Amino acid sequence: MNAGYMARFLRRSSKYQLWKLLISSNKLLQQQSVGLSHNQFGGGLEFPNAPSTVLDTIDLSSNDLQGPITMSIFKRKELSLSCNMFNGAIQFDILLGVSNILNTLDLSYNNLSVITNSVQEPYSLPCINILDLHTNRLRGNMLNVLPPLAVYIDLSSNYFTSSIPADIGENFGRTIFFSVSNNNVIGVIPKSICNGSSLQAVDLSKNNLSGRIPACMPAMSQTLGLNLRRNNLSGPIPNTFPSDCSLKTLDLNGNSPTGRIPKS
Repeated sequence: MNAGYMARFLRRSSKYQLWKLLISSNKLLQQQSVGLSHNQFGGGLEFPNAPSTVLDTIDLSSNDLQGPITMSIFKRKELSLSCNMFNGAIQFDILLGVSNILNTLDLSYNNLSVITNSVQEPYSLPCINILDLHTNRLRGNMLNVLPPLAVYIDLSSNYFTSSIPADIGENFGRTIFFSVSNNNVIGVIPKSICNGSSLQAVDLSKNNLSGRIPACMPAMSQTLGLNLRRNNLSGPIPNTFPSDCSLKTLDLNGNSPTGRIPKS
């Protein structure tokens, strides 16, 4: 069975249990990339513990897969399991074990949590470029372990209740997009966020942030969109917009700013 025939067969076999196909077919593990998104695969997901396989990219997004995620599947460069019904907890220490491999991780739109209790700080995922974990049941201190080289980080619509780390901007050397919206994040917006010289979109909306908007935020050179709506921010809107300001959207709805509206 050649690779092209297998791909067509799998795409047509939407009613089969995916784990049965994975286990029964060694051909699948011999492919470098497998894309089976937007089907109707259901049931649980098992994956052979085969670290020597050449398979480094897996996309099973937008299916009906459920249950816990087999941790051996994380030993890839790119993994997308978004828009399924996975639940249970992911052991963060196992993710650390493959952190020198994993480049793209998309687990969004599931029902997952992450366990970090057994891991000693400091820790991070140094090689991840894309981290999308939005719309899950994440709690704890994930905001302290942001990947330092990521260009895209989405932690929105989870259950975070901690404050934003004071040095969070130190992890934004390459970050273009950062969102932690629709959580219950508390405390102030740290000034270090302005160190994100590549940030184009920042979404901190729908949290419980308080205090003033850092004066440096409107002056961030690359930022096109800044969403701070539905927090408890107060004080004047910083009048630090540069003449060549790149900001296109500033959303402060649902806060308590005072003073005059700065000139655009």
